[in-house]
Amino acid sequence: MKKNIAILFLLFYALGVLRTYAQDQSNKPVQRTPIAQNLVPKEVTNALKKEYPRIRVGAWYPRDTYAGEWNWSSDNTQYHYTSPYYNQEEPEFYENIYQLNGKSYSVIYGRYGTKVQTSVSLTNEEIPEAVLKELDNGEYKDWTKMPNKEMVTRGDTEMYKIRVQKGKKKHILFFNEKGKVIQRKKRDEDFHAKMMPQKQK
Repeated sequence: MKKNIAILFLLFYALGVLRTYAQDQSNKPVQRTPIAQNLVPKEVTNALKKEYPRIRVGAWYPRDTYAGEWNWSSDNTQYHYTSPYYNQEEPEFYENIYQLNGKSYSVIYGRYGTKVQTSVSLTNEEIPEAVLKELDNGEYKDWTKMPNKEMVTRGDTEMYKIRVQKGKKKHILFFNEKGKVIQRKKRDEDFHAKMMPQKQK
């Protein structure tokens, strides 16, 4: 009897350890894997060299989207999320992340060399006063502001990208220069579950 109780205790203990490990793994950063430059279409690499001839080309990352990313920094040092379910043979977009004059830059091209988005890291001093005021006094005043801030440009639209966190909730906010939130993305506890593709029956 005592032996059976001991076995049951060990089983429950093992299940608890496995559950804790699984939860810990789900909360770890999802690191993106760069690809070799020879796998990037010539149209893309040529477009980058033509527009930015003096930069030292950084790592290339395939993407299936350019507007739905979760990258908590643009220098690969903090939380990143990019859906791993892209078409690996022909991704829709390619991102290059490079450093210049102490700043981190990102540029994203479509597979045929059309630029769709750029971003550059910013300091607090480079953020418009209206944006900082809204962060300190608006809807997110009680949220923790992440240190990495960026200016994102899509076409003629410039946005200030700010990441905030409260408990397990993480939001990415996009402000215009007047301090108005024009777009927001939410990452809550069940974000990964929502992003996982459903198995085909």
